[in-house]
Amino acid sequence: MRDFGVNILDEDNQGVFLSRKNKLNISPTPEIRFYNVSLNYYSGIALKQCKRLDYTVSVAYLNQDRQEYPHKWQVDKGNIFFNQKQPSLVLEEISVFLLKAIYPINITTDHWGGLIEITNHNEILDRWSSIKKKIIKEHRGDFVFKLIKKFERLLKNPTKLQLSLSNEIFWSVFFAKRYQEYGNSYQKKVAITFPLEAYKTPLIYKGLMKLNSSLSTHNSIELDYEGKTVIPSLSNLHVGKESHTLTSALDIHFNLDIETKIPNSVRAFCDVYDETKNEDISQMEILITLDKYKPIINDRSPENGKEKIPNEELTPKKKKKWFSFGF
Repeated sequence: MRDFGVNILDEDNQGVFLSRKNKLNISPTPEIRFYNVSLNYYSGIALKQCKRLDYTVSVAYLNQDRQEYPHKWQVDKGNIFFNQKQPSLVLEEISVFLLKAIYPINITTDHWGGLIEITNHNEILDRWSSIKKKIIKEHRGDFVFKLIKKFERLLKNPTKLQLSLSNEIFWSVFFAKRYQEYGNSYQKKVAITFPLEAYKTPLIYKGLMKLNSSLSTHNSIELDYEGKTVIPSLSNLHVGKESHTLTSALDIHFNLDIETKIPNSVRAFCDVYDETKNEDISQMEILITLDKYKPIINDRSPENGKEKIPNEELTPKKKKKWFSFGF
């Protein structure tokens, strides 16, 4: 807001109501929240856009009582667009199949938002058995079979699958550790694990999570994280720059719902900088915006005793022309 010279509007904002020691507690209600997600990649000194990935995510809170522990969630992904186009390449099409095997996925988290376990692993394996047949029917070749074997090994091991989820960009940002005590300074030292490079060990960014003690003009809670790390020499980013010092900064802005403390939006930037030559190498922008939400009706069927989640709503259909974010 200050860029438009109207930051004076913030002066009458109310303070954020927190518990003892300024602790931010998650307080979700049984509802499904639908998000639009966009990942934008930029490279080179001029930071020209080189890649874009768009998809939708739904996050459903399954507990009927917000005091119940652990927190139970169902997460679903869909409507993937590569560079604003529907999947067309073989690898893109297979990626969509693999996604359908994993999602929807049921998980539990702790009070800090950290992933505890996957609770519908058997259901995922059942889905995979039928999806695997579809992939083999539509795609042939040694590369496809190697990919299937590698994915199957990952899928069959719940511990490895859980670790893989934690290393995804969306999970790293959306479920970042933020529900904690911020003390009188309204800030806390936090280490966030973020997957800077695909198929590489995620990096640990160390920095500060700062809580705005006043509500935003949109009556929401704001958090800002600033972290930094040194990129190891084994990174592919060091190719041709073996003797250079490369660093990466991660900035995340959280806009949280005042009641549930669940994100309404998340905006993150991650860059790679050559300290030796004083120039940018690459940058990544992550945008997660709430599209809509709806309550979950506790409709327990006698057969399974579980809440019914309307799956057709979890991945709403989109037109071929993808959405544009208003940031």
